Amino acid sequence: MTWDGPSSFSYSVDAFLARLKPHGQARGERAFPDKVDRALVRFQGPETIKQWFDRCVKTFMPEGLEVWRLEENLATFAIVSWKPTNELEFVTINVLKTECSLQDYLELTEEDLEKEEWKTFSRPRYMRLDLDYGTLGPIGTHPLPHVHLSPDDSPRCTLDASRSTNVVVDFIEFVYRHFYLQAWLSWAERTWNRDYKDKHRDPERNPFRTIVSGFAENEIGVLHTLNKDVVELVAVLAEEKGRLYELRMSAADRQMMTFPDWHG
Repeated sequence: MTWDGPSSFSYSVDAFLARLKPHGQARGERAFPDKVDRALVRFQGPETIKQWFDRCVKTFMPEGLEVWRLEENLATFAIVSWKPTNELEFVTINVLKTECSLQDYLELTEEDLEKEEWKTFSRPRYMRLDLDYGTLGPIGTHPLPHVHLSPDDSPRCTLDASRSTNVVVDFIEFVYRHFYLQAWLSWAERTWNRDYKDKHRDPERNPFRTIVSGFAENEIGVLHTLNKDVVELVAVLAEEKGRLYELRMSAADRQMMTFPDWHG
């Protein structure tokens, strides 16, 4: 086998997923960083994103921010717990993406962030994935799992790939597709090319680059002609994501709790 890069979207994501794996334990809980606590990782009262981040770094990253960051400007604080049969029973993944480096953001003050130039310089974006059976909420308001795009409660959005139960990887992929597209594309192309080669297909007819450019150049007609290849690409990438992480949420619960988008 030829070693050609990280297994996932980056080496740091490989390490993130490794920390959250069950490693043969039938039931348990894992965190990233190791010291993350369910209660303390939540926003405390009227905390701003900056106050929350400063506290989380101080509390959960005593080894230093550089040890735990996924990218120079991407931090993650996560907890997963599972029961036998590798079924997820709780997930929270808190993500902070900044325009500047995380270290620069850490060194800014609340007074700095009141100035437009520093707001533009830092541009913090917070997201959170929640899979919590203790907060199902009023009907139609809490898909399971759901994504918060701010620390506030509403709205809660359904995670992409609503038929998938590989929700931990799906969420991290969502982050990388939107904020680190080139890293995601590199992984997607490596994955597709490996599968394409294993099937002994003609390298001169490899459609990957044409598919990517079809989307980028708004060429819907080209994508129509490559529909079967696009469908196959989705399947190949989903299969590879399945190899990255073994814990899954209940398929029945995922379907039922996407109400009203229940394709039953």
